[in-house]
Amino acid sequence: MAHRYLIDVRTPAEFAIRALTGAINVEYQHIARFVAHEKKVPKDAEIILYCRTGRRSAIAKVDLDALGYKRVQDLGGFEAAREALKRLRCDQANATASKAQNSPTKEAYQLKPTKSMDAALAALKRSR
Repeated sequence: MAHRYLIDVRTPAEFAIRALTGAINVEYQHIARFVAHEKKVPKDAEIILYCRTGRRSAIAKVDLDALGYKRVQDLGGFEAAREALKRLRCDQANATASKAQNSPTKEAYQLKPTKSMDAALAALKRSR
């Protein structure tokens, strides 16, 4: 199972003011050391980056690409990242709802009486 990391590459002070839910804070200039040594992030991990405007996350992506990480996504600035993650969560919720809607339920397998079934039962009773 591949891991997923949402990484805010801003300063700790910026991160303390406002951050996306589930994000961890690693300043962009420390990203290579963090993934390779501190956290030992697998090369197949999905790494999602953002910062305030997109400049620092772009630099961090270049560093991670150079280290051989293939599933690195730069969401850009904070607001763009927030909107992208909101859309992703909505898409996932819609997919889950659609899957649940299309899955047969217990009731779908139960026979339900109909007028024709009632008529057939009545005919059987009369024939006895």
